[in-house]
Amino acid sequence: MKILAAFYIDDMEDMKDNVGFNYVIAALRQAGHEVEAVHDRFENFDMQKIIQLRPQVAMFSLYDWYLAKTLKLIRKIKEQLTETTIIVGGPSVHFSAEKLLEDCWYIDYAVYGEGEETVVELLEKGGGSEDIPNLVYRENGRIVKTDKKFIENLDTLPIPLSSIPQQYSNYLYVGGDRGCTGNCSFCTTRAMWDKWRPKSNESIAADLEFKVNRYNKRNVFFTINSLDNPNLKIDKLKDLCRLIIERKIDVSFLVPLRAEAYKNIDDNDIELLKRAGLYGLFIGVEAGNAFDLKLYNKSCKLIDCYNAVEFYKRNNLYIEVGYIAANPYSTLDRLRENAKWLYQNKLSYYQKWLYSYYMPFRGCALFDKIRQDDLLVDRGFEFELECKYKNIEIERFVTFTNAFIKSNEASNFRKTNIFMEIDKLFSKLANIEFKDERYSPLSRAILEMKPDIDEALDDMSRYNYRVYLELLQCIGDRSSDRQIFTIMDGSYNNSDFEKKLQNAGMLSRKLMLKALSFDYRLLSFIR
Repeated sequence: MKILAAFYIDDMEDMKDNVGFNYVIAALRQAGHEVEAVHDRFENFDMQKIIQLRPQVAMFSLYDWYLAKTLKLIRKIKEQLTETTIIVGGPSVHFSAEKLLEDCWYIDYAVYGEGEETVVELLEKGGGSEDIPNLVYRENGRIVKTDKKFIENLDTLPIPLSSIPQQYSNYLYVGGDRGCTGNCSFCTTRAMWDKWRPKSNESIAADLEFKVNRYNKRNVFFTINSLDNPNLKIDKLKDLCRLIIERKIDVSFLVPLRAEAYKNIDDNDIELLKRAGLYGLFIGVEAGNAFDLKLYNKSCKLIDCYNAVEFYKRNNLYIEVGYIAANPYSTLDRLRENAKWLYQNKLSYYQKWLYSYYMPFRGCALFDKIRQDDLLVDRGFEFELECKYKNIEIERFVTFTNAFIKSNEASNFRKTNIFMEIDKLFSKLANIEFKDERYSPLSRAILEMKPDIDEALDDMSRYNYRVYLELLQCIGDRSSDRQIFTIMDGSYNNSDFEKKLQNAGMLSRKLMLKALSFDYRLLSFIR
């Protein structure tokens, strides 16, 4: 059967592989179906190509952030290809499957929960049936929802190919465990999967090795909620790293860990992880004040967040944080605290964390609270979800800064991403000697550059922090939009700031040239 499997997003910065969807695609291909996988931006949607393809089935992965736009595309496809069966799945479907079929005539089937077995069985039987788990469908004018079922052994799933256009990303995305023992209020994972289920390290390593060989890429992101499940210890991660070393899988990777996991990691553990290819960590910090941490139901304390960043940075590891600086309950003082935390940890060089804000997502506890407090604007599935703010000053700040960031005037502002790339590249090269002692001279040469790199990152952190505080002050003083715009535009569109970007560019090139002059084969690591 000819199947279109599509996932559309808004911008390149969100261009990450949809690993969960890829597993479903792999299951369909294993069952003998011909699947055309499309993972692209909305602006590249091509109706004529889909008409020429004439798929018997069109399958879409739905996320609340892109739900409204995706549904409009699906309706357009169904109107022109009336015989094509439309199947939807993904996080948005899990919590709204019945309502989606009630409101969206153009959807034929909704798969909630795990779809690998459900979709294959649905196509084999040629229609909905109450003995197919995780399915919602129409029958005799009523909506039928079948029982929920989990896949007991995740190792039985076929290795998924990447669906992301390879020119858009230099990363490999490798999945594994499902579920999480954490229970953050903004996250749907606990509600979707009910419990944490591990995938064996042997299976994860096989997936990793297959993708490295197929795509000839070395940079890896593990799309696992947290590699310290189930007990904030990293035994599973350490065993995975031993497998990577034993199999000589040549990779450089970043892993997600909770902030408080650092307490269970010692210097010997760090050395093992680096030998396998660790260069950085993704830490779900989320906020720099106690009120927001409680709102987000984080298990960590502020001191854990500080200590974790200090511990990893002391080991020359790159730090990326999950951060929700603004939410519907924010105050100007709490925004200042959140910005201060980033600045004190020398992470305010990256504007995305400073200006982050909560985006509503169905199925999580915070979403339910916002709805209950009448702070949610929900006009139906074909409209974007929006939040209202208890504090009008916060609403004005979020609205204005978000509009500016998307505007043409913010082109220089968006270029501050280069400082994150410098930090990342430094960590990769500084730690490469742990993978291969032949690179020790290179690592020493890179570490000699650390003062210059720290100075550049600290300078940008101070600069962004100062501008952010000025904006908050203007909001508090009820300055005009023109005055606020002048601060942002003037701060990031001037010769001094452009010089900072030029210096950062030279620093980045210097790092790359040192690496490539030592060994040109390092290109696959540093891109």
